[in-house]
Amino acid sequence: MKRREFIKTAALGVSSAAVASAIGATVKSAGTIVGNVRKGPDGSPASGVVVSDGLVCVRTDTEGKFSIPERKGARFIFVTVPSGYKCDAPYLAIPRICAPYSFYLDRWSASGKAGCKFIHLADSEVSGTYETTWVEQIRKVAERENAAFIVHTGDICRRSGMLSHLLAMNHLTMKRPVIYCIGNHDLEAGPYGESYFESLYGPAWHSFEAGGVHFVVTPMPNGDRPPSYTTDDVADWIRNDLAMVPKGMPVVFFNHMISNWSEDSMETTGFTFGGKRRVNLTELCNLTGFVYGHTHQNHFQRRGKTAFINTACPQMGGIGMAPATIRVIRADAAGRLDSTIHYGHVDAWKPERAGAEWETRLPGKVLFGAPVVSDGLVFAGTSDDEGVGAASVNALDLATGRVVWSHKMENSINSQMVVSGSILVAQDIEDRVTAFEARTGRVTWRNIPPIHPWKIVLTGLALDETGDRVFVGKGRNMAALDVRSGKTVWKDAGWDDREACADTPGAGEGIVVSSANWRGMFCNDAATGKLLWSVCDRTRYFPGATHVVQGGRIYSLASSSFLEIDAKTGKTIREKKLPCSVQLPTRVLITERHFVFGTVKTGLLALDRSSLEIAWKGEVGPAMAAFAPYSKSPQRCVGTAPKLAPDGSICATASDGAIHFWNAEDGRHLKGIRTGAPYFAAATIDGNRLLAADAAGFVRSFGLI
Repeated sequence: MKRREFIKTAALGVSSAAVASAIGATVKSAGTIVGNVRKGPDGSPASGVVVSDGLVCVRTDTEGKFSIPERKGARFIFVTVPSGYKCDAPYLAIPRICAPYSFYLDRWSASGKAGCKFIHLADSEVSGTYETTWVEQIRKVAERENAAFIVHTGDICRRSGMLSHLLAMNHLTMKRPVIYCIGNHDLEAGPYGESYFESLYGPAWHSFEAGGVHFVVTPMPNGDRPPSYTTDDVADWIRNDLAMVPKGMPVVFFNHMISNWSEDSMETTGFTFGGKRRVNLTELCNLTGFVYGHTHQNHFQRRGKTAFINTACPQMGGIGMAPATIRVIRADAAGRLDSTIHYGHVDAWKPERAGAEWETRLPGKVLFGAPVVSDGLVFAGTSDDEGVGAASVNALDLATGRVVWSHKMENSINSQMVVSGSILVAQDIEDRVTAFEARTGRVTWRNIPPIHPWKIVLTGLALDETGDRVFVGKGRNMAALDVRSGKTVWKDAGWDDREACADTPGAGEGIVVSSANWRGMFCNDAATGKLLWSVCDRTRYFPGATHVVQGGRIYSLASSSFLEIDAKTGKTIREKKLPCSVQLPTRVLITERHFVFGTVKTGLLALDRSSLEIAWKGEVGPAMAAFAPYSKSPQRCVGTAPKLAPDGSICATASDGAIHFWNAEDGRHLKGIRTGAPYFAAATIDGNRLLAADAAGFVRSFGLI
């Protein structure tokens, strides 16, 4: 078999053992595996290159040769590809018969500089279909950025997904190396959990280098089926692999998940992995990054010199409504990481003023927090899910859009802020709550409750009926704080949340109502925090909408149902099954005749208040960036709260990049204001003025007369 045929066959998922046998010819001596590494284009020996069997690590000699003692349980021989090179077949299976262990390194300029760029993907969770549209977007971004490689940190997922993903995204289709990690949903039935993954993607752990940075791929410790390896098996190899790394060389780790890793304090005990033979990475190497997925969220956290980077799904919204994300990560010569996020087809975004009275661009993107208006000012928070210092709270002049003050935050303000009197309160995704004097931006108090270091909070803030208390956090970290002093009135709502959810608590009539993905709905006494009731059933597994408390009822949306609930007991009074998902941060608008809310596939939906029959649908265009979870494109999504305009029409921002207006009686579309970038945050109406903030970071003011 010719080398080109070998490469193409390996890329399409044919067993490496079968391919190696077909090539023929190199003989191993008894008890030892021998081979060589050559570099192109002349096939000269590549000396000093690290080769491993998954435990033992050796370097090639001056002739490019290596030998590794045979070891029971070893399944692959793989090469640590050095900076400035790529290898179309960087691993070979260890067969039962003689096989060649020859590796070919080709020059690759994208990884040969001081520092490099790469694309991070996570949790695509594809079905058995051959993906094309979003994969092509990834290819375009990778080519434009001259990415050294693409890495997918797992949950590809299951057998059909793993095969279709490899067919769509490999080194041939992407024109650069594509690295896959094993996730919990990639551990499948078979001789052992990782056996099918290995048949397509090779070893579950290995390393490579690019731009002077050492990258380490590690496997998920557990999942849908038990793996054959233990965390100590991986830790033993990590120790040997890092021993081959020159002192001071930057090291970045990839894994599907971070919560199985241990971190007490980056300054003391360090960041570690393993069981009885635990390895301390901060002692063994110059750890500058840890890149992962699993939670379907975007989170960039810098601890000292180390960046911890979590990326959401590339083709659908995350479980907490994080928009579909392609992340470009940059590593400089010292290994310091930062990034740029692309939501959906960013090339199609063309932000424009569109007749706005004024527009102001903020330091970062605006996600789920609608503009807040008070005392002649407009307040908006921005995201820093990219690690470039863009998180901020901003105050703009309501009449002109001029920036009155801007306060840089430690991390993203992705959720709803609130104003009570002269106090503005914001919560970042790491659960830090900050209060500002609204007029000046002076910080009046901060509340930083303890939280798991890798868990993020997307829940918006809500005030009680008096405006004296603000409800923050979720579950065990939920609290009621005094707005004026920041003192904790009560803490711990008596229930556990799970994955982050971008809802805002519903507060009123003496209660506060929240939800959690996979868990259900929870109602607490607003004054004491006592858990009054909870309902955990499949109908309420996937929430997102803000609960509306009115007249002893709670009006809610979850999964694909509209729910009218008794506020005292949590029992469902009425339920309407809907034609599509409503797992979105929308809110039920109650008009004289209808319940109106956003949906994933049919834009705005209005139900008759008496019969709950569908009265009308408010159609919108295809989403410019998907953010509804587990929903394939095209989404025609209104994920925001609809509002009643002064003229009696209903308006809503949408992810098609427009602000829409409908007739409240029959749903007839009245007009659309196309501003060119998707909206994840609701509009705010103040008198005859509409304020809207989009995902490109623009705040605009429109007159409604």
